[in-house]
Amino acid sequence: MYPIEHDQRVAGVPMTVKGLLGWLQKTPQLDVSAPRHGTIGRGLPATVVDVSIAKDAKNEDPDCPASTCILWLDFPQWDGNWGIAEPQIQRFYLSDVSYGGRKHLFIAVVYPDDPRDMNTFLPRAEKLIATTQVPATPA
Repeated sequence: MYPIEHDQRVAGVPMTVKGLLGWLQKTPQLDVSAPRHGTIGRGLPATVVDVSIAKDAKNEDPDCPASTCILWLDFPQWDGNWGIAEPQIQRFYLSDVSYGGRKHLFIAVVYPDDPRDMNTFLPRAEKLIATTQVPATPA
């Protein structure tokens, strides 16, 4: 996955935890919580952040089902961009991993449509993330 702005890949952002998190923290369209430590599965250290739409953000999606949507991630195999719709909060687990002889950025995300559902949904999602088995090692 890689960050986008105006439907174009943002150049110069390393696809590492540090690279994506650095870009996220500087992006005026999004608010990002303070990073905290977490894990994915039993052995992948992760950096955990909550992402939401910044107060003064302008809608980027004409088909947005809410007042504001920000399209901010893409992946070559997807047929659409990843976005966030106001008032959604998305919790990202970011981990630098190694498999196939290469380093990769591994991302797990929890994203209930209604932020009020996070308190109910999160314990179940965290149990699932804790059981995830990824054929990778920390990079």
